[in-house]
Amino acid sequence: MSNAILEAVRGRTFVITAEPNADKLRRWRTAIFETFGAIDTCIREDLHFSGNLRRISFPKFELTDVCTSSECVRRTRRDLSDDREKSVELLLIKYGSIQLDQYHKRSIHGAGTFTLLDLNEPYDWMHARPAHVIGIKLSRSALAERVGDLRPYIGSVRGTATGIGRLTADFLESFASQATTINESAGPALERQFLDLSELLLIVKDSEKSLPTVTPAEAIYSRALAFIDRHLSDADLTPDDVARAMPVSLRYLHAIFRSFGTSVCETILSRRLAYCHGCLSADQQLRISQLAYRAGFRSHAHFSTAFKGKYGYSPRDFQRQYSLGH
Repeated sequence: MSNAILEAVRGRTFVITAEPNADKLRRWRTAIFETFGAIDTCIREDLHFSGNLRRISFPKFELTDVCTSSECVRRTRRDLSDDREKSVELLLIKYGSIQLDQYHKRSIHGAGTFTLLDLNEPYDWMHARPAHVIGIKLSRSALAERVGDLRPYIGSVRGTATGIGRLTADFLESFASQATTINESAGPALERQFLDLSELLLIVKDSEKSLPTVTPAEAIYSRALAFIDRHLSDADLTPDDVARAMPVSLRYLHAIFRSFGTSVCETILSRRLAYCHGCLSADQQLRISQLAYRAGFRSHAHFSTAFKGKYGYSPRDFQRQYSLGH
């Protein structure tokens, strides 16, 4: 058996083992590049380094399973230049202690915890002792549609002892053990499962206490608001668009919004106006006509009428009064 092994199963599984006395740095970098993109990888140049990487690709998501004796990884802006797909990775630390630096913050992750890594932003990843990490690489935009801005969740720690953390860990480990036996046609359904679990894991900080209060309707409502906020500039945004993005039926979406005392159309308008109100507060020199189109209003007149109807004064009057008061 050679010192470095590359094995392919059904074209979707890749197993790389780097062992002593091999051209391990070059081979390991190649394996990491194939899986995570361009990265500067530093490993110990002695006989004690070993690494095993397994990658199983499905449509729209990918399983990674990595064991290494030690590793130091850095991804810079220069490394990101060739990225085409935008991905994040939900990571389960099976054993070891990982130091992650990303978005100007440092976090330490021990065994039995989850964290989220943004593969399209610079980061440092280091562990001096053996570690085993199982990950699911997901579409960045698909997860953001559900939870909103991903930055607060990057490097966060989620436990696996109880609640949604335990459920997610069990599902991920079970999937990792059976992934090679699962047909690619199951990919879309599995992706939805992992997105659902990732969403709950991230938004519920204390799963044991908070999970019962998060109903499916509340989760869909939260995702719908995040989707609306990301598409405010689309003047053609409709309830149908929101329903398709969840995805739920239009009838069910309307029922969810009614349970929160509003409608989809009212919410779209309200959030457009709130966005404009905030922009006018932050910049008194902002051109109102440009702001109106940026927020998805079809005309300056429509925006002014709606703004005055909600706040009791026109955008111009608000801009003038706010400027005088500050």
